[in-house]
Amino acid sequence: MAWKAALSSSVLLIGLAAGGVGPAAAQEYPWCTLSRSDGIQSCGFSTYEQCAALRAPGGLCVRNLAVPDNPPAANSNAQRRPRR
Repeated sequence: MAWKAALSSSVLLIGLAAGGVGPAAAQEYPWCTLSRSDGIQSCGFSTYEQCAALRAPGGLCVRNLAVPDNPPAANSNAQRRPRR
């Protein structure tokens, strides 16, 4: 039975070394709620409608400046222009 534990441990270590488990990538959302009373900003909304539905009374929905207006598609084959 000890060989099963050794085999399981080996498989686990190989999986970790291969990068099978790692930290999740952070996601930036394009819309944020902004509290007028204390200035707290919470970004976690994909659409303006989501933001507007969940904002606090008197709060605002603002664009997240950390996210470009038109992010490229994840599987886009668009070519980048060289810098001049």
